[in-house]
Amino acid sequence: MPHVMSHDDYKSYLLRFKWKIKQNLAVQKSLHDHEMGEKNTFWVGLVLNLITQSTLDVI
Repeated sequence: MPHVMSHDDYKSYLLRFKWKIKQNLAVQKSLHDHEMGEKNTFWVGLVLNLITQSTLDVI
C-alpha cells in the first residue's frame, strides 16, 4: 500500500519545494542578470540607435 501524505505533510513539503526553487531561481537570476547586464547595455544602445534613425527618416 502506498504511503499517503497527510494534508499538512503535503503543504509543508510543497512549501519546502517552492522555497528551494525560489533559492535556485534567485541564484540563477543573479548570474543571469550579471551576464545580461552586459548584453542588455549593447541591445538597448542598438534599439535606441535604430529608433533614432527611423525617427529621423520619418521626419
